[in-house]
Amino acid sequence: MAASEKSEGIAITKKVEIAKRMSLKQLNNLSRMKKFYTNNLMNLKRKKGVFFAVLLFMWHLTPFRWFVAKLRLGYTAFPSCYIHHPFKPKLSGSA
Repeated sequence: MAASEKSEGIAITKKVEIAKRMSLKQLNNLSRMKKFYTNNLMNLKRKKGVFFAVLLFMWHLTPFRWFVAKLRLGYTAFPSCYIHHPFKPKLSGSA
């Protein structure tokens, strides 16, 4: 009886150790993830900066497309403009 009780006790302690190790691992992962989802000021500033840069780039593209459309009179970058053309737009690569 004593031997089986002892082996059960060892099994339980091993399970407890594994559970502790798992929880520590999960806590470690949480602390790593916290870096990305934290509300600290620098991260917010960085996120705002990236958002602003993307917005600026997209704003830059729109007038550029209009400019290309003006230059190549037969072709516009906006498919909706085809409806308003009295002529069929050139679809070949050469301008």
